[in-house]
Amino acid sequence: MNRKTTGAARSGDGGYAPTATVDDHGEKQMERAEIRFRGPAWLSGRDRGVRASSSQQGWSTWQRFVKRLMDILFSLVGLALTLLLAPCIALAIRWNDGGHVLYRQRRVGLNGRIFQLWKFRTMATDAEEKTGARWADLDDPRVTAVGRFLRATHLDELPQFWSVLRGDMSLVGPRPERPEMVAMLARKIPGYDRRTAVRPGITGPAQLRLGYVNTVETSLTKLKFDLAYIASPRLATDVHCILRTMHLTLTDLFKVCSRALTARFRARRGDRGENAARRRRPDTSSSDEIEAL
Repeated sequence: MNRKTTGAARSGDGGYAPTATVDDHGEKQMERAEIRFRGPAWLSGRDRGVRASSSQQGWSTWQRFVKRLMDILFSLVGLALTLLLAPCIALAIRWNDGGHVLYRQRRVGLNGRIFQLWKFRTMATDAEEKTGARWADLDDPRVTAVGRFLRATHLDELPQFWSVLRGDMSLVGPRPERPEMVAMLARKIPGYDRRTAVRPGITGPAQLRLGYVNTVETSLTKLKFDLAYIASPRLATDVHCILRTMHLTLTDLFKVCSRALTARFRARRGDRGENAARRRRPDTSSSDEIEAL
């Protein structure tokens, strides 16, 4: 999969004022999608490469209808799956540390509106009492044992289908960020708030390519893909992202379960080998007692 992006240059106020080109020959929906940033001019709206709107910018009426219909149908299926798995997930979380099962967090949605996003809790209950809002690391020590499994299999994301059904989110779009992070990144990256021109999504081209990011530089790269998606809206892009997300989720779930079963099999095999070795080992205790007599 080919991806070409130009670097970011520092602007006079310490932010980033890049000229970026996203070129992916592997997917038609991302071909030749150019997004140009021009610092304050772009922010003020004089550059109309990507224009913010109260609705899905660039989508026709029937495309918006089909997109929303897909959101509703898939979210209903997702919520049914959530209800099916919720008892097992809830028991595992409660057994792990006795804390609450669900975690609520403020996120920035369409046109900067704040909404509540729900997830299955994967971190310790006091994870941010001392540090405040911060990016999660790859091997974050705040993540619980059950949380690592939920994150690896993406099961912690299931409650977000409720936000999709409510209309706060869409299946496909830029990932919603926390208000604290948006404020910080908007100061450093001109035009960062333009990603709120559409509803945030559970998945999207940027999320599939880059996953979760934890630096300003990687957030800039992710922003390029977000703005390319906004500038070139296609239902084919949404369908591709949904199908690829389903494939990756099932693949990750299979890998995690396979590793767990393999580890359990090896452990049992090791126990059997140790027990067999003990049975083959001669019992010298009786001979020692005879010699002592």
